[in-house]
Order: sequence, then structure tokens, then C-alpha cells
Amino acid sequence: METPLNLTCDLRARADEGARRLGLIWYDRGQLAVRRIGDDVTLGADPRADVWIEGDFVSRRHCRIIRRGRRWQVVDCSSRNGTFLGGVAIERKTLDPPALLMIGAVRITVVEEVESPHTAPYYRFGSMVGRAAATLGLFHEITRCADNLFPVLIGGPTGCGKELCARALHDLSPRSGKPFVPLNCAALPADLAEAELFGAVRGAYTGAQSDREGVFRAADGGTLFLDEVGDLSPAVQAKLLRALECGLVRPVGSHREVRVDVRVISATNLPIHDPLRFRHDLYHRLAGLSLQVRALDERPDDVTALFDHFACAEGLTGLDSALFDAVSRRRYSGNARELRQFVRRLVVCGPQLELAAFSTPLEPTLQIESYQSHGVPECEAFRILTALRAHGGNRAQTARALGIPRSTFFFKLRRIEQGLAPHQRHLLSGRRRSR
Repeated sequence: METPLNLTCDLRARADEGARRLGLIWYDRGQLAVRRIGDDVTLGADPRADVWIEGDFVSRRHCRIIRRGRRWQVVDCSSRNGTFLGGVAIERKTLDPPALLMIGAVRITVVEEVESPHTAPYYRFGSMVGRAAATLGLFHEITRCADNLFPVLIGGPTGCGKELCARALHDLSPRSGKPFVPLNCAALPADLAEAELFGAVRGAYTGAQSDREGVFRAADGGTLFLDEVGDLSPAVQAKLLRALECGLVRPVGSHREVRVDVRVISATNLPIHDPLRFRHDLYHRLAGLSLQVRALDERPDDVTALFDHFACAEGLTGLDSALFDAVSRRRYSGNARELRQFVRRLVVCGPQLELAAFSTPLEPTLQIESYQSHGVPECEAFRILTALRAHGGNRAQTARALGIPRSTFFFKLRRIEQGLAPHQRHLLSGRRRSR
């Protein structure tokens, strides 16, 4: 169930084209609160303050947020315990969202509001956008996790934006000026995985004609993002665990260990907490902190926000409300990645031609009865089985369409089969049962 959302609006905030507006996100007595602010607001524990913040060590008039032209500033109001921006005590400082503002013991995430003629206002958080309660809560959790060096494990289905979360964690961290090195573990050839991670010396294996640095050393001082970490083989998992515990890597073919300083952020769409699937000790090493990104179908308020964001990025103009309505009514088994691909098709085909195809009614909704989860949630099983039916039972095509590695896809199908009632296992063929 989504965190309750308390959405309020400052009545003094006026539309001002060409100037950014800001939103504040924090937890108010355990409830997620989101507040759009005006040009000059006071934050504090006084109920008469423009933004009333209840929490320990918050002064009655703690700080002000003021707009100066196209810029914003935070000004401390001689508070007892200080105002902190990005972990640094400030008296007056320019505010550039996204940012973490701390007053007393209360952490506030500052985001930029985006206005659109076609959809309700939404919020931008770095390269991410949204307005659903789950998404705004995720933005806030990212700022809470960013200012330390703990490893972070990001879970969520394929195509939902896990790498964007990882980049936001890096950009808001003390290591933001250092390298961010992503690695897709699902695409690693088994015989080269160790060299790709830890490096190799010349001649260490056939084809090693020069030294290879490896992603750990490339990310030294910064952040290493291991995407689809659940696809690593057991042998590589053991060596990764040692590197994380000791901070030492040994290039393939070398007898010398090299010390590295990296923050590891990993992501997976698999249930790697299952010790039969993944080393339990490595799981706990990677999951110092955890974030979960929900499927797009579970946060429908984000659909038109993402569509508007992608359309602007592609330079599309003149889109009408009928297209936004059609977009909002569809399900997205491929999550935000599928929606972005649709926007790119608009660029090629034009809105009118693509709308006709996009508005074609879907087949009758697939029904799953008495499903028992064995590591694959029912909503994800629904997406996979629906896509399988759309591709006539062709599993390879379905895996490609969903952007899931084949090994991962077949693993999920086995788990789904365990969860289906016997009379529904025909769904795995991707065909309707004849009557």
C-alpha cells in the first residue's frame, strides 16, 4: 500500500512562466508531506509559519527560502541548531534542486516543479520525474541515502529506472565529482567477468594483449554501479564478496592486490534475498541500505508526467489531450522504457498515425487465479504472462521485448509456474485455452 500523501499548496504561489518553482518533501508525523512553495516562505515550528515543520530541534522561525530572479536562496533565521544544505551548515546559500535541506532533526528534499499544459504539475528530481506518492517518497529516500558511503541495493522490475536512481545517489553524495562507473552484470561473458570487474594483466588469458583496468579501479574514489547483480555466477559472487570486505582487488594474472575505495550501488529485478539464488553473505554486504522502485502500472499518476517529460526531451510539440488520455489508459509491462520507446516512435511516425495504433483496444485482460508468490510478485507475473501471450508464446521474443536477459526470464517463468494453480499453467504457453 502506498504511503499516505499529504499534498498542500501555498495559495500565494503564482504561475510565473520562465521561472522555476520548488516543492518540499518530508515526513510529517509519519506521513509523507509535499508542499509547493511561493517566492518567499518561512519554515519553522511556529504554526503561523508559511511551512509548519514539526520536529525535534526546529526553531519557531528556522529559515527562509527566497526566490531572487531565476535563482533560489536559503537563509538561516538565527536558528538555535542551524540550517544545513547538503550536509553543510549555512547562513545564506544558493539552492539548486534537487537538494537535501536539514532543519533541526527534520530532513527535507527540495525538488523542482514542472508545469505542463497537458497534465497536472509534477516534480523533477535530477533526471527523474513523477508525482505519485510512491515516487515522491522514493525521491526523499534517495536524498536520505545519498550523504553516506553505505552500499545501496535497488530493487524493481526491468525498465523502471534503477540506473537513474543510482546516478541520483552518486550526484547527491560527497563523491559527486568522482567517477560513476556502471556495469551490466547480465551482459558479462562468464569467462571475462572477473577481468571486467577486477582488471587483468597483459597475457593473463587468450586475447589479453594489454593490461585491463577493471571497473573497480576505474571507479576508485567514486561509485561503482553493478546492474543486474543477481546474474553473477556463484564463483564471481565469492570474489566480489572478498573485494567488498577487504577493499582489495587482484587483477587476473597478477600476484599483487590493489587497494580501492569505491561505494558500490547494485540493482536487481531478482529475489536475491533467496539463499538458493544468491550468496546470503554477499546479499547482506550489498544491501547496507535498500530502495525499491515500483512498476509503472503501480503508480499510474506518473504515466502522463513521464510522457510529458519524454516528449519534451525529444522536442515533440503540438501534442493534444487525446494522446495524453490514450497514454494514461494503457498498461506498461515494459515500464518507463516501454513508454519512452513509444515517444520515440512518435518522432518517426507522427502523433496521428501512432495514436491510431496506440488506441487499438487490448485483448481481454488475462486473469490469474489463486496465485502463490514464489519470488515473483503477482503484478510482475501478470506482466510477463501478458507479454508472453502478446508474442504468441515465443519466449525468446518476449524476453527481448521486456528487456530481460533470457536466463533471468526463464528463471522467472519457473517461479511463476510454481505459483500458478494447475488449471492455469496453460498460461505459460502464451495461448488461450480452447473451449
